[in-house]
Amino acid sequence: MDVIFQASNDGVAFRYFFPESLKKARSLKEELSSFHFQPEAKGWLQPMSVAKSGFEKTNPAYEEYYSREVPVGTPSRLGAGWVYPSLFRSGETGCCFQKVRWSWLLRDPPASRVTRWRV
Repeated sequence: MDVIFQASNDGVAFRYFFPESLKKARSLKEELSSFHFQPEAKGWLQPMSVAKSGFEKTNPAYEEYYSREVPVGTPSRLGAGWVYPSLFRSGETGCCFQKVRWSWLLRDPPASRVTRWRV
C-alpha cells in the first residue's frame, strides 16, 4: 500500500493506494487516519444520526444541525460521531481555519465518519 500526498498553497490531501500490479481483492475493516488540532481549537461540526433511527428508520440522513464552537475532544451529542465536512478554528488569535473533508473518486463510496476525538 502507498500513501500519496498532494500539497498546495491552501491545503494538503492524501490517499491510500494499492498498486495495479497487485490484482487481489481487498477489504478494509477499519480506517485509522487521524487529525491533531491544538487543544484550544473549536469546531463547527454536524453530529451523525444513529443508524436506523428517526422517521421510518431512515437515518443517517445527514440532516442534523451543525453545532458551533465545539471544543476539540467533545463527543457527539447523538453518540454516533461527527460527519464531514468539519471546520476548525485555532491559533493564538483564533485566526486560522482548517477544513476537514472526505472525498471518494471512484464509484460505490464507503461510509465514513469521525468516531472519536483525541487531543
